[in-house]
Amino acid sequence: MRAISAFFLLLLFFPSAATAVEPSFPVQQVQDGRVLVSTNLGPLPEKIRKEIQSGLPKEVEYQIDLMREWDRWMDEYMDGQTVVRTVKYDVLKKEYRMSSLEGRYLYEKTGADLNEAVRWLTVISDIPVARVETLLPGPYYVTVTMTFRRMKMTGPFSVLMFFMSESEYSVAQTGAPFTLPP
Repeated sequence: MRAISAFFLLLLFFPSAATAVEPSFPVQQVQDGRVLVSTNLGPLPEKIRKEIQSGLPKEVEYQIDLMREWDRWMDEYMDGQTVVRTVKYDVLKKEYRMSSLEGRYLYEKTGADLNEAVRWLTVISDIPVARVETLLPGPYYVTVTMTFRRMKMTGPFSVLMFFMSESEYSVAQTGAPFTLPP
């Protein structure tokens, strides 16, 4: 009986490798005096797609950090942006509610296509991270940390499951270094 209990506890703390998603490396570009970042998660596993279709809300948090590279010192955080994408399927209306919280702006839309909802959840494009005039010339790179959040527990379950991690998994990718000219 103890072995079975331990097995289920391990499943709670260590999500299976089958649910892991391989993200692409972030791509940055300087346009209109801003550093813009784009990235995407790889294709979602079938398990997550089925969970979305069954009505479970899914949330991905993208933490985008612009770092200045130093030769003989720790790299310096310069600026960043957080993007939280959420998808929830309404089984009665047969539509997907999608929201994106980008800084202090909230974007919402609805759609009937699962592929559109998955694309909304997994692809971010041209997110402004910093203004070039506020940065010193030199070498920089972008790091994107993507965290897939678990469904939030409410009521007595939240008290009983306090030890359970808020995220299903988290992965970070670092983009190619680039130089800002003077």
